[in-house]
Amino acid sequence: TELRLSSPVDRNVRWSAGLYYYKGTKDETRDDHISTPNPYGVPAGEIISNDDLVNEEVKNTAVFGSIEWDLSDQWTATTELRWAEDDIRSTSVTDLGAVKPGKDFSTTNDALTPRLILAYQQNDDFNYYASIAKGTRPGAFNPKVPNIPGTALPDESFRYVDEETVWSYELGMKSRLLDGRATLNLAGYYSDVSNQQFNAVFQLSDGNITSALQNAGKTRIYGLEAEFSMLLTEDLTMSATYSYTDSEFEEWISSDEADLRGSNGTYADIQEFGSVKGNKAPRIPENMASLFLRYERPLANDWRWFASGDVTYEGSRYAAEHNLAKTGDQKLVGLRLGISGSNWDFEVFGKNIFDDLTPVDVLRFVDTESGTLPVLVPMDPVSGAPNSVGASVQPRGFGIVLPRGSQWGLTARYRF
Repeated sequence: TELRLSSPVDRNVRWSAGLYYYKGTKDETRDDHISTPNPYGVPAGEIISNDDLVNEEVKNTAVFGSIEWDLSDQWTATTELRWAEDDIRSTSVTDLGAVKPGKDFSTTNDALTPRLILAYQQNDDFNYYASIAKGTRPGAFNPKVPNIPGTALPDESFRYVDEETVWSYELGMKSRLLDGRATLNLAGYYSDVSNQQFNAVFQLSDGNITSALQNAGKTRIYGLEAEFSMLLTEDLTMSATYSYTDSEFEEWISSDEADLRGSNGTYADIQEFGSVKGNKAPRIPENMASLFLRYERPLANDWRWFASGDVTYEGSRYAAEHNLAKTGDQKLVGLRLGISGSNWDFEVFGKNIFDDLTPVDVLRFVDTESGTLPVLVPMDPVSGAPNSVGASVQPRGFGIVLPRGSQWGLTARYRF
């Protein structure tokens, strides 16, 4: 539900203000999976409960407002402010709806997010702007967390997740060129992210797999975006895009990284071997680009024929924070040929015509089908007792999302 009030738009100073409220619920009645081959003695193919059924309730309340002021005929300043509160509750229940002891969690987050914009309208063809903004992703909690290795106790250090915050700075230009036959938009930005939320995958003590959010320390991101379109002739149009993104961890101690580099599971070892400072953020391509061409000519009466082609490129992305496995570069090419009239369209198309099978995405996961690794539990040199529960003993694997292969088809549309 939203209530908004705004001033007339023909004034030198314009304002708006409003209230927002949202409530969402999720009630689970069943949560099962089919077992796969595993080292835990569970026959493959059996339907097994994923343990807890989770009921969730989310409430979001916000107050917002903005003031836009024409400083002169060419300069405009905009100030925006939003206060929001998120209430999140998760309750684990039995199949009969009874709340399970110790399985009722809730958290409340509030955030104040401003944005400032300064725009300069040089003329009807050129506009420049600068902006500063703060954004947030509310804190949360993980209803399911891994047990402390070697024990039946939940590892509460994974329970609550801090709010993610980002300060973004952007400079940009929007323009029309060649008497309106072309447009060019450019933007450069820098973002400073704190407590960035990442999804990690864990194995629970019963062998089931669950995912949980974690906070990275700090991440900095800067990049460039460009869009260009042009009417090359009366019949031929072109558009192109390009983006460059450099995303790097400035601070994060990853227990997975520590395990990978030989940690024995102690706090000291995790701190020594777990830093991924300087590594690139995973699953984000550094370079992306596209090119589109369309040629269109009239036929008899109100019919027209057209031909178009497009090329898209996505650079390789890392699978995880370790920066060891990558997807590879993806290049997709498509073609279209057709005719269109006042009511009918007929089109022959080809997608990914060169059958590029580069993975669309990749995810590192806990491999439950490969048994366990040797357990290394360091002992205290004085007492002789274990001083750590040891490093992770579960091997990891990679899941990839494959693209659709080469596709060819015919489309017919009728408008009425």
